[in-house]
Amino acid sequence: MLSLSHSISLNCFFKFCAGFATLFTFLCMFNLNQAFPFKNGLCSFIIFVVILIITYLFIYGYYDNLKSINLKINNTNLEIKFGDIFNEKDAVKVIPFNEYFDTDVDPEKGIISKNTLNGKFIEQNFDNNSADLDHMISEVLKNQKYEVNSNRQHGKKNKYKLGTIAKVNDYFLTALTNFDNNNSAYIEIDDYISFLITFWHEIHKCYEGNIAIPILGDGRTRFKINGKDIYITSQKLIELIIEIYELTNLNFDSRIVICIYNPKNDINLLNFK
Repeated sequence: MLSLSHSISLNCFFKFCAGFATLFTFLCMFNLNQAFPFKNGLCSFIIFVVILIITYLFIYGYYDNLKSINLKINNTNLEIKFGDIFNEKDAVKVIPFNEYFDTDVDPEKGIISKNTLNGKFIEQNFDNNSADLDHMISEVLKNQKYEVNSNRQHGKKNKYKLGTIAKVNDYFLTALTNFDNNNSAYIEIDDYISFLITFWHEIHKCYEGNIAIPILGDGRTRFKINGKDIYITSQKLIELIIEIYELTNLNFDSRIVICIYNPKNDINLLNFK
């Protein structure tokens, strides 16, 4: 079975061939043989084939190495691109946290791995010293409703609704996942859909500028249905993020960027067209 890149490349290639053949026929109809410097039929045929091969390779190379794609959703400019979200200088960047907004990245006893997106955020912006960040989060969320989990042995005890957002400098920290007793991130697929609905409404309510988001739920998050683990591809997660945004019927005057940090085999940008 042909890949999507091959399929679209062939489609564009056939369109080029049709246009090229039409032009050739037009020239022949008007007896413009002088337009062709080569009188030898074999030589002309070889040149014709070489042109077609080069054209196809150019078209395929373009689509197969596509690094970004632009869509129009709810009259909003939405770009999906390969790149580091921390390099999006002209946008507020969304960083997913768990429902407790834990920030402890101690290499031995910490709850948050420094290799996760929120771990990198803490390392780059707070030099792994989370005390200032904890204070800022508490101040921003002081009017938000929460539950107290007094039985939790490690980490914070205030548990917030999924989709809750804390704006810290030019970042939106959002509660994406639940945490189990072993401090492993998970989320039921129904809760993930609810999260996305809440998330998009909260973003729309509190910000009007450009927004950069990662693949929400990608990485170490375990997805579940009725308590059983399931696997969801990165491609499907991006589709869900876009589909839920479209269903909310919200509109941003600014730009939304979905950043894919690592090139992944299961992501093909052309699938979003």
